[in-house]
Amino acid sequence: FLIIDNSEVFHLGASLKDLGKKWFAFSKMDKTSVEAILNKIEKIK
Repeated sequence: FLIIDNSEVFHLGASLKDLGKKWFAFSKMDKTSVEAILNKIEKIK
């Protein structure tokens, strides 16, 4: 996952180091998913 400014979350389908070398995909997650993921991360800290 790539989290930007605690407001946007992107799911990356491969390692960033392989970007452009192999199949690669990423998707932006919707706001409700972002809030749920960030809440789980905060609980871990």
